[in-house]
Amino acid sequence: MILAKWDSPAPIESPSFKFCAVDSGDCGPAMWPSINQVAGAYEASLMVPAIVSDEECYLQLENGAGNKMRSPVFSLSRERCRCLSSIRQTLILFSSSCRRICP
Repeated sequence: MILAKWDSPAPIESPSFKFCAVDSGDCGPAMWPSINQVAGAYEASLMVPAIVSDEECYLQLENGAGNKMRSPVFSLSRERCRCLSSIRQTLILFSSSCRRICP
C-alpha cells in the first residue's frame, strides 16, 4: 500500500488515482479509494500494482471535473520501493517533496 497525501483548500470531488509510467506515459486503471481528512490534509491508501521490472512512475489524480494533477516521480522495484530523492515513509502528492514509498 501507498499512502497518498495532499493539501487542498476544498475537498476534491470524486477523485480517482492512476499509477503512470514516466517513459511511456501509459497509466494503469483508475482507482477510487476512500478519502480521509487528517489535520487539514487529505489522504488515501492505494494498492501498489504488480510490476515485472523497475519502473519510474508518478501518481495521477483526476477530479470529477476531469482536471488532472500528478505527483513527483518515484521508482517502483520488484525487490523494494524507493523514491528518487529522499527516504520518508509517505508520498506527498502535488508538492515539491518526494518521499519514500514502501509498505
